[in-house]
Amino acid sequence: MKLFTLNRPFLVLVFSLLSYSLLAQKVRLTGVVRDADKKEPIFSAGIQIEGTTTGAQTDFEGKYKLDIPANTALKLIVRSFGYTTQTISLNPIPAGEARILNFELVEEAKESKEVVVQVQRRKDTDVSMITDMRKAEMVVNGISQEQIKRSQDLDAAQAMARVPGVTI
Repeated sequence: MKLFTLNRPFLVLVFSLLSYSLLAQKVRLTGVVRDADKKEPIFSAGIQIEGTTTGAQTDFEGKYKLDIPANTALKLIVRSFGYTTQTISLNPIPAGEARILNFELVEEAKESKEVVVQVQRRKDTDVSMITDMRKAEMVVNGISQEQIKRSQDLDAAQAMARVPGVTI
């Protein structure tokens, strides 16, 4: 009777460790995430087990490695900015196996509203005055607002008097 009581805790320990090791078994998933049209790898795409925080991200070549629980049916969510999100159901995979699972994501088409850009050209700078003088078909001379501010003249009329050929 004493022999049975000594072995009982030992058996409980063995069975608990055995069940724990069966639960802890993992399957390694590897693969590449690519653009469906261009077939180029997608950097920083996320692969996540649905309902958990377990996941992986792709490197510069679009490759990923993810350890998932063995013998468990689950769903993988694959997402990347600018692409439609994919959800894939996986059947249980036996422990100790490695699987290659490649994904192709489709670009997300978003329509945007019309964009209107308005630009006004500054005409009061030295550069704009010089540009206008170069484009003129005849000999032109001028003075810009910046030059008037730098001069010692009291008003624009005095500054204009300095321009060759102008009489006030």
